[in-house]
Amino acid sequence: MQTAIEEGNLQKFLDYKLTKDDLLNIKLKHSLNVLQAVSYFGAEKILKYLTKIFIDDEAGRNELVSYAEPNGGNMAIHFAVLKGNKRIIDILLDDFNADHTVTTSNGLNVVHCAAQFERGVLSIELFTE
Repeated sequence: MQTAIEEGNLQKFLDYKLTKDDLLNIKLKHSLNVLQAVSYFGAEKILKYLTKIFIDDEAGRNELVSYAEPNGGNMAIHFAVLKGNKRIIDILLDDFNADHTVTTSNGLNVVHCAAQFERGVLSIELFTE
């Protein structure tokens, strides 16, 4: 499944026939949950699919978006800003109600995370207006 996400291949992702419980509980490389991996790799089609699957499940959306991976306490919003993909960030904020004020376990907010990578710099203006 990691490869399907990295490739942004929705059909390959769907071929795994994962249930909502599977999507909530599966951990990928580096203990990322599915929403974090999709956000990091910019798999927009898969993210839109997750939005549809969890549209009526606020608790499920919250569980996905608020999961902090154990290595640095990063959440999906932190991974999204690293890549500077505005569409992914907008979906996380609008559809998953991601909290852009959360910090990692190292005390980094989204602006700090964005500033770490060249592509992430594109995200800074979204949170500093």
